[in-house]
Amino acid sequence: MAGNTPENAFSGYFEVDGIPIGPNMSLKEIQSRRKQLGLELLYMDSGPQIYAAPKGKTGPETNQTWIFEVTSGDGGVIVDQRLKAISIP
Repeated sequence: MAGNTPENAFSGYFEVDGIPIGPNMSLKEIQSRRKQLGLELLYMDSGPQIYAAPKGKTGPETNQTWIFEVTSGDGGVIVDQRLKAISIP
């Protein structure tokens, strides 16, 4: 029935650009895996919450958008960035 929420969360396997995406992944971990695979690193697009993966030469026409939850410490210094969502064209 439309409008109802699912009883169980997605339990399948999710991978983006050859990187297995897990819950609570940090930006640092994602960047490390991208580097290991020889991919370009994500770059900050609109502040510390939004990063982008450059469009591929043979891939989609627009960039992927990676959205992070940001935790700041004293003086607004970013202490952690955790993956919240990915928009893939």
